[in-house]
Parts: sequence; C-alpha cells; structure tokens
Amino acid sequence: MINFTKTMNLAFVCSFIRSFSFAVFFILPCFTLSMALNAAETVKVFKVSDFGAFPDDGKCDIQAVKDAVVACAKHGGNAVLKFDGGKYEFFVKDPNKDCAVKITKVNGLTIEGAVLPDGSPATVFLRKYKYAPSLDAASILFVDRCENFFLKNITFDNSPRYMTAGQIISKDEKSITVKILDGNPAIDNTIIYCANLWDPKTRNLKKVPSLTYGGTLSGDVDDRKSEYTMRRVGGKDENLFRLDCPSVAEKCAVGEIFSWHFGWLGYQVNFAYCKNLRVENVKTLSAIGIAMNSWMCENVWAKKVEFRRDGNQMQVGCRDAWILNACRGDFKIEQMYAEGVRWDGQNVCGRFAWPVEITGKNSAVLSNDAFGMKTFLFRKGDKIGFCNPNGEEVMLGVERIGSQITAKNGKAGVEIFFDAPLPDFTDGTTVCNLYGLNLDSYTLKDSAFKNIAGTASVLRANNAKIENCSFSYIMYPAVCIGGDLACAEGPISKNVSVEDCRFDNCAWELRHEAKGALSVALNPCERVPLNKMPPICNVSLKGNFFKDCSVGIEARGVRGLTLSGNAFDGVVKDIILKDCLISERPNCTK
Repeated sequence: MINFTKTMNLAFVCSFIRSFSFAVFFILPCFTLSMALNAAETVKVFKVSDFGAFPDDGKCDIQAVKDAVVACAKHGGNAVLKFDGGKYEFFVKDPNKDCAVKITKVNGLTIEGAVLPDGSPATVFLRKYKYAPSLDAASILFVDRCENFFLKNITFDNSPRYMTAGQIISKDEKSITVKILDGNPAIDNTIIYCANLWDPKTRNLKKVPSLTYGGTLSGDVDDRKSEYTMRRVGGKDENLFRLDCPSVAEKCAVGEIFSWHFGWLGYQVNFAYCKNLRVENVKTLSAIGIAMNSWMCENVWAKKVEFRRDGNQMQVGCRDAWILNACRGDFKIEQMYAEGVRWDGQNVCGRFAWPVEITGKNSAVLSNDAFGMKTFLFRKGDKIGFCNPNGEEVMLGVERIGSQITAKNGKAGVEIFFDAPLPDFTDGTTVCNLYGLNLDSYTLKDSAFKNIAGTASVLRANNAKIENCSFSYIMYPAVCIGGDLACAEGPISKNVSVEDCRFDNCAWELRHEAKGALSVALNPCERVPLNKMPPICNVSLKGNFFKDCSVGIEARGVRGLTLSGNAFDGVVKDIILKDCLISERPNCTK
C-alpha cells in the first residue's frame, strides 16, 4: 500500500485529504455488502435489537449491525434500520484499518436513530479503540454506491476522544505546563499536531495564529516530534503535562487554554458515489480526521447537521467538518452548525485540469500539477469548460476516454477525445473546469460557524448561494469564493451570492493572500500567468454585516460584482477591490 503521508509534496497535501487518498478506503478490511439489489415493492422496518445490538450494554455491536444491514439488503433495499436511544459501541482493533460499519450498494436504505425530548439525536455511534499516536483513521460509517440513502438522528463520537485541552498554569522561556480540563483525555506522550490558544472567559479562539497545523502542513511537526510532545509531570491524578518547546512557549501566556489534537488524518463518516443522499439531525461530538466527507456524490439534501463541542472540549476535529468533494447535481444544506474544527467548516470543491499535451484537433491529455488525473474521474458526456482570460468559456463534451499515462508534467494524465475541436486559444496554461466533478447548484442557509481555526465556508462552485448564516471567530477569511489553481480545486466560480449574513471577528490571518472576512479571488499557480487567469463572474454580496474585522469584503479579478446594503462596524478597511468590474455598489458603514 502506498504511504501517502510520506510521499506527498505541498501541492499534493492541498488536495490529499479531499481527493486522491480517498481510494485507500476501497482496500480497507471493512465488512462489505456488495450484492446487486433489486428495488423492493414495499418499505420494511428492521430493528437492530432483533439482531442482537442493544445500547449501553458494553458489548461490541459491529457484527449485529452487519447482520441487520445484510437483512435489509436481502429485502432488496427500501428498508428502515432503526436504533434505540443510547450508545452503540463499535470496538475496532486497528483504527487505522478497521471500519466499523460499511454499507455498499443497498439502495433506499434509511439508518434511523431515536431522538431526545429536545429533538436532538438520542442514538450514539461510539467508536472504542486503544489509543495510538498519529492515527490515519478509517471510518465509523462508510456508505458506498447507495442510492436514496438517508441518515438521521445519529451522533458520532470516539472513546478516547482524539484531542484534549488544558489551562496553562506556568511557563518559562522553554516550556509550558498545562492542567487538563475536567472531562478531557489525559494521555501521556501525545504530539501536538494541531494546537490552538483559547480565551478562558469567553471560550473563543484567541485571535492569534494556530501554533501547529498538522504533520506535513506544519512543515516540521513530524521532524520534531520530541519537541512537540506533551509529557506528564507529577502524579497521575494531577493531570499536569509539560511541553518543552521554546517556539511554542514564547507565544503562550499563563491562564490561556491550550488545545491540541493527537493526529490530523482520517475520514470518520464517508459517503462515496451516493446518489440522492439525505442527512438530517446528525451530530458529531469528536472526530479523528475529517468528520464527514462526500466523494463523487450526486444530489444531497441536509438539515441540522452539527459538529458541536461537548463539555470542556475546545475542539471537535482536527480537520474539516464536511467536505463536498468532486460531487455533482444539486446540494441544499440548512441549519448546519460547525464549531471547533480545524481547517474548514464546509469545503465545496470540484476539479481543474490543464491540456498539458495537445494530441489532435479534438483531443488532449488532461492533467494538473497537484495530483494528476485518473480515468475514473471522467465519464462519457461530461462537459469540460475551456476558459479564456477574457471571461469566455467554451464547453466541449467528452466523446471518448483514452488511456491513462504519465503526462509531460510528471503526473498522471488522461487523453480525452472531445465532440468538437479544441478552442483556438488552447495551450498548456488554459484552465479547464471539469463539470462532471462540479455541482450544478449549491445552497447553504440558516447556518452558523464558530471558533474555526481555518475557513468556515470554502466555496468553489457555480450557481451557489449562502443565505442568512453567521460566522464568528474564524481565523482565516470566513467565506472564500473562487477556485484554487495551485491545488487544482475548481471551478473558477460564477453566479454566486452571499446575502444577509453576519461576520464577527473573522480573518485575523491570511489564507492564500486573501484577507477579507468575505473574500472573492482565485488562488494562483505557477502554470498560469496572472495575465491569463480567467475571471470569477457574477458575484452578488448583499445585506451582510461585518463587525470587528480587519477587512470586511475583498474581491480580486471579478467580472460582474454587485455590492449592496452591506454594513460595517469596527472594521478597519470596509472593502478592498482589485481588477473588478462593478455592477452595483451602494453600501454603508454603521
């Protein structure tokens, strides 16, 4: 098996969590239900208790849940699998390899838990495992190639939780000593892969950079593990730990809360190749790696999906809350809540490619410089948009998919034969939007994002709307609109609106040079000269309120920008614009 964590370079890291490494899940020793299913005429209700799974009994429920899912599959799908309130325990021997529950090709299946009187999930899927450092964890739930799958009323958690927090009680020039907050894990010799500082009174992030960002992303954690290791001091019941790291100690103060994660990799809940996916009333209390990932799914509806810290926790997960990666169709997400994740609350991204080699009038080898392209990413009939720097986009259809080769850029590439000639302007710098790997539409509304040491909403999509959402204490720009050419995450983005949202204490750190609480810009790459970068088109920013941010709105390279009714309070610089064509700009400062 390829060890991705040791072979990736910086460009690969940008997309590693979101794309290529996902293939590892297809070879993990999870139980797999790979039978072809015929649609059943009626919906049948199954109870996991009938198969021997009972909550709060201290027994492992993996086999019983597997048996119940097999029964649903034999029914032909169109089934509801019900769980009672309480904790279902999934004991995994090797969390790096052992997936607790995997469901494959079972159409029309609903996984349904119970609810508490307040409507929140009463059913908990609890992964139990023996602690090990630097996990690259497999999933608690992996749903693969299921149509019309519905997940509702479930909470996901881990024992032990893969992060902790403590108050700094002393420090000197070389070290800090923390006392673990009640309810948090107190494990000796853990590495501070993702570390942050918090205000003990407000429990909000301190407006300072993260202390570490994860293995390869930090650049030096894996090379300096000894220096980045928390070691127990005093008696076991004292819960005191010391970090002997001068570069961290100099950034800390006595009294601050110091949080850290024990690793930074993994996918906790995975949906792959699912069509017409529904997720409702689902909560994550702790995650190892990315909390939720949707890979090459089509059409998603979600409501009340929460990533919420519990008790004295500061963090929920060391990576993104929910990634929508290389998906297609229509996505609508309502009442999402994300707090205490590291990197992004929600990342919506597709793919870019470049014609690195023109092989004929109607053909070219497509690749990118981040992680390359593979044949399974293309389907006959997919539309690919060739982007001209003047804003023109020429759409061609995939007529035939050729061989996968090592392209001239040294990455994997695929020869694609199109249904029409390549545009005259095509060369190795031409940006191509791959619409078979991009959403048709996206809506995020009535949602809240708080205390995220990253970005709340990364939006690389067309026909997208963010409405009536709040963003507070977000380290990077809270909303980033526009493609990332360096990481090959597209599309360029067009027809996007952000309306009636509130931004509070956001963007005290730059992300790819973006500095606004709401930023609209492409992240450039070496392949495409600045004068050949295509514009972002048709962006509307209306009725938003910005408070206590360094920069409110920043837009670069936008054609058709509408600014209307935005208000600013305590913002150093309301609006920064560069190379933009403005359609409308009546704004006010409160």
